[in-house]
Amino acid sequence: FVFVILLRKRGPRWLEVREEVPLSEEPLRLDYLFLRKPEEARLEDVGQSLRGLWARLSKYTIAELKTLGRPYGSRGLDRLWSYMHLFFANPENSVDSAADLSGVLIVPSRTPTLHEDVTASGLAWLDLGSGYWELQGGRFRLYLAEIDTVAEREDDDLLRLFGHGKERTLEARR
Repeated sequence: FVFVILLRKRGPRWLEVREEVPLSEEPLRLDYLFLRKPEEARLEDVGQSLRGLWARLSKYTIAELKTLGRPYGSRGLDRLWSYMHLFFANPENSVDSAADLSGVLIVPSRTPTLHEDVTASGLAWLDLGSGYWELQGGRFRLYLAEIDTVAEREDDDLLRLFGHGKERTLEARR
């Protein structure tokens, strides 16, 4: 409190000083937090959806899902990076090193807006194949899964429901 008074009185007249500024009206929430259970992790268990993703993830992974109804928007990567940095900085989360934290952005397909954000962030695309990408150049490992491509390559009809594809099986129609 006293410091802000000092800044307001002794700072330059062209500078407005605000204090305790909320970052958003809603509390920050992760879409998903994946926690690796090392005692149960087996390489042969790749799950049934996003099979090319799980083995790549760190001990803690923050994931954001963008869908047709809630698409990727400008600065979405900045938001994901901020979540990762906040999670890493919080000592209650017990993240020992940057290598213990990764992020995943799951999108129906890559869009021009996403490409612009990747370029503006100075990141580089590394094609991991089958619809998976690594965005290189940040403090933490960051992966991207393209639902449309992954669903086709892995023949995952339920995953297709979150992208542009049409369901093909009775299971997906239910």
